[in-house]
Amino acid sequence: DNDEDQLLCTSSRHGLIEVDFDGNVFEHNDRTLRDYTGLETSVLKDKFGRIWLSGKMGICIKEDGKWKKLPDDNYSIPIGAISMLKDYQDNIWLGSNDGLYLYDYNKLERVGANIFNQQIGILDVTDNQELLIGSIKGIGLLNLKAFYEHADDHIRYFDANNGFLGTECKHNSSFKDREGNIWICASDRVVRVNPTALKSNSNAPRVYIESISTLSDNMEWQPTIKVGRGDMQYQFEKNLD
Repeated sequence: DNDEDQLLCTSSRHGLIEVDFDGNVFEHNDRTLRDYTGLETSVLKDKFGRIWLSGKMGICIKEDGKWKKLPDDNYSIPIGAISMLKDYQDNIWLGSNDGLYLYDYNKLERVGANIFNQQIGILDVTDNQELLIGSIKGIGLLNLKAFYEHADDHIRYFDANNGFLGTECKHNSSFKDREGNIWICASDRVVRVNPTALKSNSNAPRVYIESISTLSDNMEWQPTIKVGRGDMQYQFEKNLD
């Protein structure tokens, strides 16, 4: 994450690292933070300029030069976060070990619990302001403008059954290129997601039946009706014998 003082902040296996644009490196290898958050996997700066540092076990905030462990009297956030993202409204999305959460500086709200009840490793945003959510089973897209303006929390979900073949999105392993594609590193492959190509067709395909068969006593399919073309009606009665 970048701040207005031109300081680059990154989480690492060794803790929080800050780099200024003169090349000076400042390491914050505080074992007490590591013991609380676990392996630090994400860092961001909120709208008040505070640094958030998170891991699977917990979240810490640097406020007035001091680290605070959450939750406390001012922050009711009793979860850890593998991934974090600040959206265009400056609200903070948290990908935890059990799903997706939104923090609007007043309350913590769970979102999409009917789809995501497992680890969220990736949070990213498309050029069209859709939140991309990467889990261990698949990815989802939440339209942020519809969410804020109409309380629409519908998530378009993709897994191996409808196009996303990656297995287990790795922690914070997404990258958006200049064409708007989002590259995701999974355990078994790298997947390029083109958000503009993910379109839904709400019109079900027409069904055409050419013939109807029944199963004989010899367990062989026997054609019984050849369906003609045009508008025709067929009636079937259940045989209980």
